[in-house]
Amino acid sequence: YDANCIKDYNGEFTATVASEIIVENGRTKFYVSDISCDGKILKYKAFVYIYGELEPDFNAGDVVKLSGKLASNPHKKFDSYYVSNRAKKIGYFANADSVVKLSEGKPAFPLNIQMTIKKLLYVNNDSYTAGICQALLLGDKGAIDDGAYENIAASGLAHVLAVSGLHITALAAALYFILRKIKVNSKISFVIVTVLTFLYSMLCSFTASSLRAVIMTAVLMFASAFGLKKDSLSSLSLAAILIMLFRPTAVMEVGFLLSFVSVLGIFMFYKPFERAGMKVVRKISPKREIGKKLATVCALSFSTNIATLPLVGYFFGRIPTLFVISNFFVLPYVMFM
Repeated sequence: YDANCIKDYNGEFTATVASEIIVENGRTKFYVSDISCDGKILKYKAFVYIYGELEPDFNAGDVVKLSGKLASNPHKKFDSYYVSNRAKKIGYFANADSVVKLSEGKPAFPLNIQMTIKKLLYVNNDSYTAGICQALLLGDKGAIDDGAYENIAASGLAHVLAVSGLHITALAAALYFILRKIKVNSKISFVIVTVLTFLYSMLCSFTASSLRAVIMTAVLMFASAFGLKKDSLSSLSLAAILIMLFRPTAVMEVGFLLSFVSVLGIFMFYKPFERAGMKVVRKISPKREIGKKLATVCALSFSTNIATLPLVGYFFGRIPTLFVISNFFVLPYVMFM
Protein backbone atom coordinates (compact mmCIF):
# COMPACT_ATOMS: atom_id res chain seq x y z
CA TYR A 1 0.00 0.00 0.00
CA ASP A 2 2.74 2.49 0.98
CA ALA A 3 4.63 1.76 -2.26
CA ASN A 4 1.58 2.74 -4.32
CA CYS A 5 0.68 5.93 -2.44
CA ILE A 6 2.16 9.40 -2.71
CA LYS A 7 2.97 11.65 0.20
CA ASP A 8 0.93 14.80 0.74
CA TYR A 9 0.65 16.73 -2.52
CA ASN A 10 -0.43 20.34 -3.14
CA GLY A 11 -1.30 21.51 -6.62
CA GLU A 12 -3.41 20.52 -9.62
CA PHE A 13 -4.37 16.97 -10.64
CA THR A 14 -6.92 15.40 -12.98
CA ALA A 15 -9.34 12.57 -12.22
CA THR A 16 -12.60 10.90 -13.23
CA VAL A 17 -15.66 11.49 -11.05
CA ALA A 18 -16.56 8.03 -9.68
CA SER A 19 -19.72 8.65 -7.66
CA GLU A 20 -22.75 10.88 -7.39
CA ILE A 21 -22.04 14.41 -6.09
CA ILE A 22 -23.55 15.11 -2.67
CA VAL A 23 -24.07 18.71 -1.51
CA GLU A 24 -25.07 19.02 2.15
CA ASN A 25 -24.18 20.74 5.43
CA GLY A 26 -22.06 23.36 3.71
CA ARG A 27 -19.88 20.82 1.93
CA THR A 28 -19.69 19.18 -1.50
CA LYS A 29 -18.31 15.64 -1.58
CA PHE A 30 -17.71 12.86 -4.11
CA TYR A 31 -15.19 10.16 -5.12
CA VAL A 32 -12.71 10.25 -7.98
CA SER A 33 -10.68 7.54 -9.73
CA ASP A 34 -7.94 7.42 -12.41
CA ILE A 35 -6.09 10.22 -10.63
CA SER A 36 -3.22 11.72 -12.62
CA CYS A 37 -0.70 13.53 -10.46
CA ASP A 38 2.65 14.83 -11.79
CA GLY A 39 2.22 12.61 -14.86
CA LYS A 40 1.67 9.49 -12.74
CA ILE A 41 -1.61 7.53 -12.71
CA LEU A 42 -2.36 6.65 -9.09
CA LYS A 43 -3.61 3.19 -8.17
CA TYR A 44 -6.27 4.18 -5.64
CA LYS A 45 -9.37 6.36 -5.58
CA ALA A 46 -9.81 9.49 -3.49
CA PHE A 47 -12.60 10.98 -1.42
CA VAL A 48 -12.93 14.66 -2.37
CA TYR A 49 -14.57 17.34 -0.28
CA ILE A 50 -14.98 21.05 -0.96
CA TYR A 51 -16.17 23.44 1.72
CA GLY A 52 -19.12 25.40 0.41
CA GLU A 53 -22.38 24.25 -1.21
CA LEU A 54 -21.56 24.46 -4.90
CA GLU A 55 -23.78 23.93 -7.93
CA PRO A 56 -21.61 21.37 -9.75
CA ASP A 57 -21.52 21.51 -13.55
CA PHE A 58 -20.00 18.01 -13.66
CA ASN A 59 -21.46 14.54 -13.15
CA ALA A 60 -20.31 10.98 -12.52
CA GLY A 61 -18.06 9.83 -15.37
CA ASP A 62 -16.78 13.33 -16.25
CA VAL A 63 -13.05 14.12 -16.25
CA VAL A 64 -12.22 17.06 -13.99
CA LYS A 65 -9.21 19.11 -12.92
CA LEU A 66 -8.90 19.69 -9.19
CA SER A 67 -6.75 22.15 -7.32
CA GLY A 68 -5.92 21.59 -3.68
CA LYS A 69 -4.34 19.12 -1.27
CA LEU A 70 -4.15 15.36 -1.93
CA ALA A 71 -3.18 13.25 1.11
CA SER A 72 -2.72 9.51 1.56
CA ASN A 73 -5.11 7.74 3.91
CA PRO A 74 -2.83 6.88 6.88
CA HIS A 75 -2.68 3.29 8.10
CA LYS A 76 -3.19 2.62 11.80
CA LYS A 77 -3.25 -0.76 13.49
CA PHE A 78 -6.75 -2.16 14.06
CA ASP A 79 -8.29 0.86 12.35
CA SER A 80 -11.59 -0.41 10.92
CA TYR A 81 -12.20 2.89 9.10
CA TYR A 82 -8.93 2.49 7.22
CA VAL A 83 -9.61 -1.11 6.16
CA SER A 84 -13.15 -0.29 5.03
CA ASN A 85 -11.64 2.36 2.73
CA ARG A 86 -9.05 -0.14 1.52
CA ALA A 87 -11.87 -2.55 0.63
CA LYS A 88 -13.31 0.19 -1.61
CA LYS A 89 -9.83 0.89 -3.07
CA ILE A 90 -9.85 4.39 -1.54
CA GLY A 91 -6.33 5.52 -0.73
CA TYR A 92 -6.56 9.31 -0.58
CA PHE A 93 -8.45 12.26 0.78
CA ALA A 94 -8.55 15.47 -1.25
CA ASN A 95 -9.44 18.89 0.10
CA ALA A 96 -10.12 20.79 -3.13
CA ASP A 97 -10.23 24.54 -3.58
CA SER A 98 -11.72 24.32 -7.08
CA VAL A 99 -13.02 21.80 -9.63
CA VAL A 100 -13.13 22.43 -13.38
CA LYS A 101 -14.78 20.04 -15.85
CA LEU A 102 -12.43 19.05 -18.67
CA SER A 103 -14.61 16.59 -20.61
CA GLU A 104 -17.88 14.71 -20.35
CA GLY A 105 -18.15 11.01 -19.77
CA LYS A 106 -20.53 8.30 -18.61
CA PRO A 107 -20.47 6.53 -15.25
CA ALA A 108 -18.99 3.04 -15.42
CA PHE A 109 -20.79 -0.18 -14.53
CA PRO A 110 -22.16 -0.77 -11.92
CA LEU A 111 -22.22 2.88 -10.80
CA ASN A 112 -24.65 3.73 -13.63
CA ILE A 113 -27.15 1.14 -12.37
CA GLN A 114 -26.73 2.25 -8.74
CA MET A 115 -27.42 5.85 -9.73
CA THR A 116 -30.48 4.84 -11.77
CA ILE A 117 -31.91 2.94 -8.80
CA LYS A 118 -31.29 5.88 -6.45
CA LYS A 119 -32.90 8.31 -8.89
CA LEU A 120 -36.02 6.12 -9.12
CA LEU A 121 -36.23 5.98 -5.33
CA TYR A 122 -35.95 9.76 -4.90
CA VAL A 123 -38.34 10.57 -7.73
CA ASN A 124 -41.06 8.31 -6.30
CA ASN A 125 -40.57 8.81 -2.53
CA ASP A 126 -39.84 11.52 -0.01
CA SER A 127 -36.16 11.86 0.92
CA TYR A 128 -36.51 10.04 4.29
CA THR A 129 -38.18 6.98 2.74
CA ALA A 130 -35.78 7.00 -0.22
CA GLY A 131 -32.78 7.01 2.15
CA ILE A 132 -34.11 3.96 4.04
CA CYS A 133 -34.94 2.12 0.78
CA GLN A 134 -31.47 2.93 -0.59
CA ALA A 135 -29.91 1.30 2.48
CA LEU A 136 -32.22 -1.73 2.30
CA LEU A 137 -31.56 -2.31 -1.41
CA LEU A 138 -27.90 -1.33 -1.83
CA GLY A 139 -26.51 -1.22 1.71
CA ASP A 140 -25.70 2.48 1.19
CA LYS A 141 -26.56 4.23 4.49
CA GLY A 142 -25.12 7.61 3.47
CA ALA A 143 -28.54 9.20 2.89
CA ILE A 144 -30.08 8.23 6.24
CA ASP A 145 -30.48 11.02 8.77
CA ASP A 146 -28.01 10.65 11.68
CA GLY A 147 -30.78 10.72 14.27
CA ALA A 148 -32.78 8.05 12.42
CA TYR A 149 -29.73 5.78 12.13
CA GLU A 150 -29.01 6.21 15.87
CA ASN A 151 -32.55 4.99 16.63
CA ILE A 152 -32.22 2.05 14.24
CA ALA A 153 -28.87 1.02 15.75
CA ALA A 154 -30.19 1.37 19.33
CA SER A 155 -33.16 -0.88 18.49
CA GLY A 156 -30.84 -3.68 17.32
CA LEU A 157 -31.87 -3.41 13.66
CA ALA A 158 -28.69 -2.00 12.10
CA HIS A 159 -28.02 -5.39 10.47
CA VAL A 160 -31.13 -4.92 8.33
CA LEU A 161 -29.43 -1.98 6.58
CA ALA A 162 -26.31 -4.01 5.71
CA VAL A 163 -26.87 -6.21 2.67
CA SER A 164 -26.15 -9.68 4.03
CA GLY A 165 -27.57 -13.18 4.29
CA LEU A 166 -31.06 -11.83 4.92
CA HIS A 167 -31.11 -10.06 1.54
CA ILE A 168 -29.18 -12.62 -0.51
CA THR A 169 -31.23 -15.53 0.90
CA ALA A 170 -34.50 -13.74 0.10
CA LEU A 171 -33.33 -13.00 -3.45
CA ALA A 172 -31.93 -16.51 -4.02
CA ALA A 173 -35.07 -18.17 -2.61
CA ALA A 174 -37.35 -16.05 -4.81
CA LEU A 175 -35.29 -16.74 -7.94
CA TYR A 176 -35.04 -20.46 -7.19
CA PHE A 177 -38.80 -20.67 -6.54
CA ILE A 178 -39.58 -19.02 -9.90
CA LEU A 179 -37.10 -21.24 -11.79
CA ARG A 180 -38.49 -24.41 -10.21
CA LYS A 181 -42.04 -23.32 -11.06
CA ILE A 182 -41.14 -23.00 -14.74
CA LYS A 183 -39.37 -26.39 -14.49
CA VAL A 184 -35.78 -25.24 -15.07
CA ASN A 185 -33.17 -27.94 -14.41
CA SER A 186 -31.65 -27.72 -10.89
CA LYS A 187 -28.08 -27.43 -12.27
CA ILE A 188 -29.06 -24.58 -14.60
CA SER A 189 -30.99 -22.96 -11.73
CA PHE A 190 -27.82 -23.11 -9.62
CA VAL A 191 -25.85 -21.24 -12.32
CA ILE A 192 -28.56 -18.59 -12.87
CA VAL A 193 -29.07 -17.89 -9.15
CA THR A 194 -25.32 -17.77 -8.46
CA VAL A 195 -24.69 -15.31 -11.32
CA LEU A 196 -27.59 -13.04 -10.37
CA THR A 197 -26.77 -12.98 -6.65
CA PHE A 198 -23.12 -12.23 -7.55
CA LEU A 199 -24.26 -9.30 -9.71
CA TYR A 200 -26.41 -8.08 -6.82
CA SER A 201 -23.36 -8.21 -4.53
CA MET A 202 -21.52 -6.14 -7.16
CA LEU A 203 -24.31 -3.54 -7.03
CA CYS A 204 -23.76 -3.45 -3.26
CA SER A 205 -20.02 -2.75 -3.76
CA PHE A 206 -18.95 -6.28 -2.79
CA THR A 207 -19.37 -5.80 0.93
CA ALA A 208 -17.96 -8.64 3.03
CA SER A 209 -21.42 -9.61 4.31
CA SER A 210 -22.94 -9.81 0.81
CA LEU A 211 -19.97 -11.80 -0.55
CA ARG A 212 -20.16 -14.20 2.39
CA ALA A 213 -23.84 -14.77 1.71
CA VAL A 214 -23.31 -15.26 -2.05
CA ILE A 215 -20.52 -17.82 -1.55
CA MET A 216 -22.44 -19.77 1.11
CA THR A 217 -25.62 -19.77 -0.97
CA ALA A 218 -23.69 -20.94 -4.05
CA VAL A 219 -21.98 -23.77 -2.14
CA LEU A 220 -25.23 -25.02 -0.59
CA MET A 221 -27.12 -24.80 -3.92
CA PHE A 222 -24.24 -26.63 -5.66
CA ALA A 223 -24.51 -29.44 -3.10
CA SER A 224 -28.28 -29.63 -3.61
CA ALA A 225 -28.03 -29.58 -7.43
CA PHE A 226 -25.41 -32.33 -7.59
CA GLY A 227 -26.73 -34.49 -4.75
CA LEU A 228 -23.84 -33.85 -2.36
CA LYS A 229 -23.90 -33.53 1.41
CA LYS A 230 -24.49 -29.99 2.67
CA ASP A 231 -22.09 -28.69 5.30
CA SER A 232 -22.87 -25.15 6.47
CA LEU A 233 -19.72 -24.73 8.55
CA SER A 234 -17.52 -25.71 5.58
CA SER A 235 -19.32 -23.22 3.34
CA LEU A 236 -18.79 -20.48 5.97
CA SER A 237 -15.09 -21.38 6.17
CA LEU A 238 -14.72 -21.37 2.39
CA ALA A 239 -16.34 -17.93 2.19
CA ALA A 240 -13.87 -16.55 4.76
CA ILE A 241 -10.88 -18.09 2.96
CA LEU A 242 -11.88 -16.74 -0.46
CA ILE A 243 -12.60 -13.21 0.80
CA MET A 244 -9.32 -13.00 2.75
CA LEU A 245 -7.31 -14.38 -0.18
CA PHE A 246 -8.42 -11.50 -2.37
CA ARG A 247 -8.83 -8.89 0.40
CA PRO A 248 -6.55 -9.69 3.35
CA THR A 249 -7.52 -6.50 5.23
CA ALA A 250 -11.07 -7.91 5.50
CA VAL A 251 -10.00 -9.68 8.70
CA MET A 252 -10.12 -6.26 10.41
CA GLU A 253 -13.32 -4.99 8.74
CA VAL A 254 -16.26 -4.53 11.12
CA GLY A 255 -18.69 -5.84 8.48
CA PHE A 256 -16.60 -8.97 7.88
CA LEU A 257 -16.27 -9.77 11.58
CA LEU A 258 -19.93 -9.15 12.42
CA SER A 259 -21.17 -11.10 9.40
CA PHE A 260 -19.11 -14.22 10.05
CA VAL A 261 -19.46 -14.21 13.83
CA SER A 262 -23.25 -13.78 13.62
CA VAL A 263 -23.57 -16.81 11.31
CA LEU A 264 -21.23 -18.79 13.55
CA GLY A 265 -23.49 -17.81 16.46
CA ILE A 266 -26.47 -19.30 14.62
CA PHE A 267 -24.59 -22.56 14.09
CA MET A 268 -23.61 -22.71 17.77
CA PHE A 269 -26.66 -21.42 19.66
CA TYR A 270 -29.77 -21.55 17.45
CA LYS A 271 -30.80 -25.16 18.09
CA PRO A 272 -30.47 -25.02 21.92
CA PHE A 273 -32.39 -21.72 22.05
CA GLU A 274 -35.07 -23.07 19.72
CA ARG A 275 -35.52 -26.25 21.80
CA ALA A 276 -35.81 -24.20 25.00
CA GLY A 277 -38.35 -21.88 23.36
CA MET A 278 -40.44 -24.77 22.04
CA LYS A 279 -40.57 -26.33 25.52
CA VAL A 280 -41.98 -23.11 26.91
CA VAL A 281 -44.52 -22.83 24.07
CA ARG A 282 -45.70 -26.44 24.55
CA LYS A 283 -46.21 -25.87 28.26
CA ILE A 284 -48.21 -22.68 27.71
CA SER A 285 -50.23 -23.78 24.65
CA PRO A 286 -49.15 -26.73 22.46
CA LYS A 287 -51.36 -25.67 19.52
CA ARG A 288 -50.36 -22.01 19.28
CA GLU A 289 -48.54 -21.45 15.97
CA ILE A 290 -47.71 -17.82 16.80
CA GLY A 291 -45.80 -19.02 19.86
CA LYS A 292 -43.71 -21.39 17.72
CA LYS A 293 -42.86 -18.61 15.28
CA LEU A 294 -41.97 -16.31 18.18
CA ALA A 295 -39.68 -19.02 19.60
CA THR A 296 -37.95 -19.35 16.22
CA VAL A 297 -37.42 -15.59 15.79
CA CYS A 298 -36.22 -15.25 19.41
CA ALA A 299 -33.77 -18.14 18.97
CA LEU A 300 -32.38 -16.53 15.84
CA SER A 301 -32.07 -13.09 17.46
CA PHE A 302 -30.48 -14.44 20.64
CA SER A 303 -28.01 -16.55 18.63
CA THR A 304 -26.72 -13.73 16.44
CA ASN A 305 -26.73 -11.03 19.11
CA ILE A 306 -25.04 -13.06 21.85
CA ALA A 307 -22.26 -14.05 19.42
CA THR A 308 -21.70 -10.46 18.25
CA LEU A 309 -22.11 -8.64 21.60
CA PRO A 310 -18.34 -8.40 22.28
CA LEU A 311 -17.69 -6.95 18.81
CA VAL A 312 -20.64 -4.55 18.96
CA GLY A 313 -19.57 -3.34 22.39
CA TYR A 314 -15.98 -2.86 21.27
CA PHE A 315 -16.59 -1.13 17.94
CA PHE A 316 -19.74 0.89 18.73
CA GLY A 317 -19.56 1.35 22.50
CA ARG A 318 -23.13 0.16 23.07
CA ILE A 319 -25.11 -3.02 23.69
CA PRO A 320 -28.57 -3.11 22.05
CA THR A 321 -31.25 -4.54 24.37
CA LEU A 322 -34.40 -4.34 22.22
CA PHE A 323 -33.26 -6.75 19.49
CA VAL A 324 -35.73 -9.58 20.26
CA ILE A 325 -38.81 -7.33 20.14
CA SER A 326 -37.64 -5.27 17.16
CA ASN A 327 -36.54 -8.28 15.09
CA PHE A 328 -39.81 -10.12 15.76
CA PHE A 329 -41.89 -7.23 14.38
CA VAL A 330 -39.61 -6.06 11.59
CA LEU A 331 -37.81 -9.07 10.01
CA PRO A 332 -40.89 -10.65 8.34
CA TYR A 333 -41.67 -7.33 6.61
CA VAL A 334 -38.04 -6.83 5.53
CA MET A 335 -38.06 -10.28 3.88
CA PHE A 336 -41.24 -9.32 2.01
CA MET A 337 -39.81 -5.94 0.95
